[in-house]
Amino acid sequence: MADKIRLGIIGANIHRGWAVRSHLPAVVASPEFELTAVCTTRMESAEESRQMFGARLAFDDYHKMLAHPDIDAVAVSLRVPNHYEPTVAAIDAGKHRYNPQAPPAHPPPPPSTPWPSACACPTTTSPPSPPSTPASTSTPSGPWDAPPPRPRK
Repeated sequence: MADKIRLGIIGANIHRGWAVRSHLPAVVASPEFELTAVCTTRMESAEESRQMFGARLAFDDYHKMLAHPDIDAVAVSLRVPNHYEPTVAAIDAGKHRYNPQAPPAHPPPPPSTPWPSACACPTTTSPPSPPSTPASTSTPSGPWDAPPPRPRK
């Protein structure tokens, strides 16, 4: 492997999303990574991202990016419902990957199917339950207990 991790970012659109505000600037500023490739659904926006952040390669198909030998790892910077397919493709391509919100090990069950019976995997368990404490005496211990965010003015 090279001195730096050669990273490709899937979802590197500079006009919207997290990549332009967070992932791309952080990777460029990091001494541990080289922004090797960017990928969007359109070559025009991929080229814009490549030029703005100095990536060597631009792609409009993540499968082609994952097949490139100069990519060591990928960051999936897409909306969470769209993480699964690119992440599985990265695993199949033998690439290291970073997902801010990693998808489950297999697709979630359809909404009409109860959680435990939908999975053929014998080691699957139900998601953890929030702690049960009276609301009047509890202090927030996780996102399920936190008060809703205040509206912006």
